Amino acid sequence: MSDDRFHGRARWVWLAIMVGFIAVAVLELLGVRPR
Repeated sequence: MSDDRFHGRARWVWLAIMVGFIAVAVLELLGVRPR
């Protein structure tokens, strides 16, 4: 069941990337992030 384990890990990694991307996008819209 290596596929399930890899899929689970990839799923968590993808979730973390999405959360980070959304956080950056929100900061950009709010203008909180310095340029």
